[in-house]
Amino acid sequence: MGFSFRRSSSFGPFRLNFSKSGIGASIGVKGARVTLSPKGRTYITVGAGDRPCAILMVGTGCQGGLVLLNSIVDRSYPPTHRGRALGLTLSVGRLGAILGPVLVAEGAALPV
Repeated sequence: MGFSFRRSSSFGPFRLNFSKSGIGASIGVKGARVTLSPKGRTYITVGAGDRPCAILMVGTGCQGGLVLLNSIVDRSYPPTHRGRALGLTLSVGRLGAILGPVLVAEGAALPV
């Protein structure tokens, strides 16, 4: 078993992480954090934690955006292409509605 060392110090929303590979830093709150690793990689971490109200607001905003897209497509495309454009727009929106909560629930750490 190899040698390992890890320690962190917090100052409000800021955190310094000390490890064997160097010093990293992060800023954020429980459930959402941006991290700079000792190797120079940047991560955005989003997790549900105990924030169901935030998830509800994000879902409401996504649904409101889909309703606005219907209006934009209606005004942007001629009647002959409107059905196909609306179908494509709603398909992409539904794909985001499926993938968004999965990423939040899993607390995905996405490298930037």
